[in-house]
Amino acid sequence: MNLRDVLEWILGVVVTGLGAILLVAPPVGIPIFLVGLYILPPVRRRVTIDIPAVWLAGWLGGICLLLVGAVAMLRVPLGGILAIVGGIIAIPALREQIVGWLSVDPGRITVAVVVLLAAAGAGAVFTIQQDELFNRSAETHDIGDQFVVSTDDSQLRMNVTHAVTTRPLRLKDHPWEDPERDTFLLITIQITNTGEEAVAFESEDIAVIGTDGNTTFHPSDVSRNITKSGRYRAPGISFENETARIPAGETVNRTIAFDVTTGHTYLFTLLPTAQDMTEDRHYVPLGDVTGGEDEA
Repeated sequence: MNLRDVLEWILGVVVTGLGAILLVAPPVGIPIFLVGLYILPPVRRRVTIDIPAVWLAGWLGGICLLLVGAVAMLRVPLGGILAIVGGIIAIPALREQIVGWLSVDPGRITVAVVVLLAAAGAGAVFTIQQDELFNRSAETHDIGDQFVVSTDDSQLRMNVTHAVTTRPLRLKDHPWEDPERDTFLLITIQITNTGEEAVAFESEDIAVIGTDGNTTFHPSDVSRNITKSGRYRAPGISFENETARIPAGETVNRTIAFDVTTGHTYLFTLLPTAQDMTEDRHYVPLGDVTGGEDEA
């Protein structure tokens, strides 16, 4: 087995696996699955398709874009229209009709650029309007309000009970810890795992985001060194091996430190990686962060 065979096996397995996963949302997964099978050397040796690669790619790519556009039109019209336009231009037979009507041959490079721009535009619209696409809404909660978040494996009842800013942070191993940015934003949160499975969080799943939409910060590593005291209402959260686990049925109270910049109004949230994709997004306003101590 030479290097080419190895690469074809790897690519074939990856594309076939992706197609198999997407079969849960047909018809998008069908052509991807078939292409993956064809890439596999044993299949390709037994199946001969006397079709130019560019022509085949145009048909498969165009059909995929048309199917995605047709499905998306009902929820995200602009994204659906862009995908359909790209699909029409990508399919050789339809493109030849358009070229005949316009009496202009744009060339393969121009066609490829237009199709890629249409696909990229559709993807951007889907990303911007993902809440609408998945029928999600944004739920805002005050500090002290309980809310329920569904994850892939369980449900969590959460309550941000306290928020405060402090420039020097008192830790159990060091007398003081200064922020790398402007100040530390500390939140105390109560989490109850009401499901039957343990839930594991990564630090990248938790964030405070600025209301301007351009500022996001994840928990600081110094959170693990916070001890419960008069200033800090709960021990710090620890992401051992980059995860924090909450066993089924347990309630924990933890303090999380975020090293943030001042001059922003922040919201606490769980990012989509930590939730079921169809669930509503939950946000807790934490107030303006202007620096200093005990301000938020």
